[in-house]
Amino acid sequence: MNETFLKPKRRGRPSRCPDLETLNFLYTTKTTTEIAEMMDVPRETVRGWIKRARRNARAAEERTRAGV
Repeated sequence: MNETFLKPKRRGRPSRCPDLETLNFLYTTKTTTEIAEMMDVPRETVRGWIKRARRNARAAEERTRAGV
């Protein structure tokens, strides 16, 4: 499961979003408010990262079940 769910942007400013493993570790040990303060981003941004990671993980799981 080395597939990257949170892909870096191709242009524009670099994303502050951590990789999936780091985000998962932070989310299991800290609140979204604590993560937001640590990363210096709004709390809603962290919630968006988590929501996107969950959606992509769910889609990857469905693809695996479908045999694609």
